[in-house]
Amino acid sequence: MYLVRLVHACHATRELSEADHLAYLEQRRRLCQENHLTGLLITQSGKYLELLEGPRMAVNQAYNGVVRASGFCNVTLLHFGDAHERLYTDWSAGYLDDDALTVPVLLRFGVNDSFQPERMSGEAALGLLREAALLIEV
Repeated sequence: MYLVRLVHACHATRELSEADHLAYLEQRRRLCQENHLTGLLITQSGKYLELLEGPRMAVNQAYNGVVRASGFCNVTLLHFGDAHERLYTDWSAGYLDDDALTVPVLLRFGVNDSFQPERMSGEAALGLLREAALLIEV
């Protein structure tokens, strides 16, 4: 069984409340715990950037679930590859919300000062996710 890392971006198909975001986060955490996945989820203005890492089949199934979900559109695969170790060993699904990403962080990795993960390269998305991990209070 191979360890892999996948990064994808997507948009919510409707405006989501804080309760909706938290429900989705809990769903992702359960999925991750049940399937030995780890990762990080960033959301801002209805846009999501998610990194999943773990067994290849489980990562693929989790990603396919997002692709098939009716609540998301414009699902974009930004990175997929083998991983020799996990980046997020302590989190089933770390979470960073709207206000944590500052303009300097967004400009460092993005095309402008707004959160547009679908316009990032896989390398830039991984960089943003690594930076975001430093902002999360455990």
